Amino acid sequence: MTPARTARIVAVVTVVVVVLAMLRAVHQLGSGHGVTATARKRPESEGGPQRVRIEVVGQPRDVEVLADGVSLGITPVDLTLQQVMDAARRRQEYQDQIVASAPGTWQTHDDRFEHYDNVSLRRSARMWFGRVENPSIQGLQDVYLEFRIAGEAALTDVGPEVAPDGERDISVIANVILPQWQRNMGRLIAQARLADYQVDEAWCEAFASYGDRGWVRLEREMTDEPRLAELQDAVVRYLWQIDERLSPEQALQRLLSVTDAARQYRYDADSYQGRAVELLACLVDIRRLSTELKSAARLRGERLLATYRERWQSGTGVRTRQIRKLFGVDTALAVLWHAAVTADRHSDDAVNRLEQEIAPLLLRFAEGKQRGVTVAMRMAHQLGGSHLDRFLLAQDWRASVRQQGTLSDRDPQNASRFGSRTINRWLAELLTLDSPAGRQWRREHRDMIQQLAADSLQLSPESASLDDGQQQWQEFSLRLTLSGDICPPAHLDCLFIDGPSDGPSAAMQFWPEYRRLVDQQKSLTGYRIMQLRFGYLASMWPESTPQMFVEAVRDFVPGMNSQSLRLLPETLADTDQFEILEAMKQAVAEVPITDTERRIHKTEQDIIAYRRRAFFTQQLRLDCPAAAELIVRNYLDTWSADSLAERLDNTGYYQAEDALVTAFARCEDSRFRLSALTCILNVPSPERMPLLSALEADEQADVAQRAAEVRRLLEDLTEQPSADLACPARLVVWGTPNGSP
Repeated sequence: MTPARTARIVAVVTVVVVVLAMLRAVHQLGSGHGVTATARKRPESEGGPQRVRIEVVGQPRDVEVLADGVSLGITPVDLTLQQVMDAARRRQEYQDQIVASAPGTWQTHDDRFEHYDNVSLRRSARMWFGRVENPSIQGLQDVYLEFRIAGEAALTDVGPEVAPDGERDISVIANVILPQWQRNMGRLIAQARLADYQVDEAWCEAFASYGDRGWVRLEREMTDEPRLAELQDAVVRYLWQIDERLSPEQALQRLLSVTDAARQYRYDADSYQGRAVELLACLVDIRRLSTELKSAARLRGERLLATYRERWQSGTGVRTRQIRKLFGVDTALAVLWHAAVTADRHSDDAVNRLEQEIAPLLLRFAEGKQRGVTVAMRMAHQLGGSHLDRFLLAQDWRASVRQQGTLSDRDPQNASRFGSRTINRWLAELLTLDSPAGRQWRREHRDMIQQLAADSLQLSPESASLDDGQQQWQEFSLRLTLSGDICPPAHLDCLFIDGPSDGPSAAMQFWPEYRRLVDQQKSLTGYRIMQLRFGYLASMWPESTPQMFVEAVRDFVPGMNSQSLRLLPETLADTDQFEILEAMKQAVAEVPITDTERRIHKTEQDIIAYRRRAFFTQQLRLDCPAAAELIVRNYLDTWSADSLAERLDNTGYYQAEDALVTAFARCEDSRFRLSALTCILNVPSPERMPLLSALEADEQADVAQRAAEVRRLLEDLTEQPSADLACPARLVVWGTPNGSP
């Protein structure tokens, strides 16, 4: 290139750059911005948030909102930020009286039926609003919001909230409740416990008056008390008038009342409405239900699948109760699908109408290459049946598929991900087919499945010959497989689905290879390796043994702490976890002592004691008789008198586990027995009443006197009319046949 030509090119480029710079400057000036950052001046209309909308979740809707003690109106409140700040300026002495904004748990020790429920509730919510370039409002503004129901101060879970600089509108969504509502719901639940969960219509009417809040309260406490589900069923049967006299046609009409109302509301299967659908579906004629479902879907599988795919946010797994949070105008179709799956599982017929009519429609759609194939098969698996068995076994599941090298190469119509590999999609369906035909197929092809599982946990042999992009994708897929939240990786469920039969299960047979493949992954930390080992063994329990857990943890004993041992999955019962931890605790002495441990501790006894402390600490967290006895001994051995008194007082007001209450009631130390009485008063479940009877005859006078007092309080509670504990606001439950919205 000649110098002259080079000079011309440089001149042209320079001119273009200058022109572009000028155009950019003109554009900035025309849009109201300065050319430089220092000269930038935002107009008042762009200076941060301008409007504030405050609303509440659920009922009641008409809640008064106050800003620093000054009323802003009844929800929903839609004001300008200036109006909110004008109200805030009139705070005067109110700010000195405001409750601190630090999160705290609402708890009333004076009310013995108030339960600790792990919900942070505040009397006020502090809100920070962004900087607003306005002559009358300067700097970062803050205001305390309060809520009142019928003139009474309510608790809220909102705040502290921050509106970032530059947001135009702020939406504050609050969940509010009166403290008295919480206490009264606790009293109603206590009444039900004293009646062995057998409640009458008056109780159901009172508890139903709290609307969905009652369901949430029972759901929260059900983790430690499964029989509370009986109360949920009782309320649902009362609201939807479900009894043994209900005919199939009447049951269908009750179901359709939920279907019609669902078009206006958010449908959640884990709610009064969802449970009503499940109870009614078991009474409806399954042929009529199939007809209604096809009618709602307009006899087109595409519409049914589109609704399912686009509007179901989560929960398409094995259990119906996992179906959750469905929105939009097609919610009626989802209600019917929920009912169909429930009815199918409770049907006594080997092949029912749903499997005959709906399953083939889904399978015809899945056989093609339209979008939504995965969803169609998921729905078909929920129904199951002989149609699905024959369909899958007839497919060419042996056909090989190309190993995708990048995300853009994936073809969900022909292939499915299986760990770090890509497999035939029909093979993937057969691996998890939960039916006699599926179990028989897996028995016949166990060796192939074992090899498939091993391949999924390592790079393919041909990965070295792939280009950099494809090789990096396979390595990423393997890391993603081994670093997920589910342990063991979810694709290995095919090894656990059948369990042992005439010999070791497929999972037990694969365990040595699984451990070898996991251990060789250099990218995994020791903590993650132990997590993968424990998750696999827990999925095999009770086929796996405590000794297998001991071997799995042996490599990590030096430096073990209680945080590491929280890796034991919660799917294991607490009694099983205690047994496993005890075996580990006894085996730590067999592990060679490291030089690091010798430098830290003086003697071998100190080293062994330190190792066992981690297992002991984790055992104290469990809810079983052996753990409860351990807690009592630990309290007596390590806590001072004053600290023990405070500890026992706190235990009495929280919802302590039954095993711990039993251990307290049988302890020789009277302080524990007195704490047990507070626990019984707090949660008077049928399992605890024999303990109260025994403590009434206690040899120590103060214990017997306190037991008699508890008995009188519980008798007074039993005699109190349930109507006195109903919600004054009478919150409604939508979808009931009596016309409630």
